[in-house]
Amino acid sequence: IILTAEDPRRERVADINSEIMKGILDTQKVHEIEDREEAIRYAISIAQPDDTVIITGKGHERSMNMGNGEVDWSDQAAVKRYI
Repeated sequence: IILTAEDPRRERVADINSEIMKGILDTQKVHEIEDREEAIRYAISIAQPDDTVIITGKGHERSMNMGNGEVDWSDQAAVKRYI
């Protein structure tokens, strides 16, 4: 599991991830990477043959809000950069 930013707006990504971690039973295999692009890059880089990488949260959306309004963002474009 890689926890990352997904429209945190004015909340701290670390605080959101901390709340999510409370519901994960085995946290030893959890990575927290606040930068979404870096998280996607990392997920793809550690994937082995026959692995499945599932990126949730943004899907078809074309922007992300990090607290200063919407900025251009595409999970699909990020994946294409690293595959």
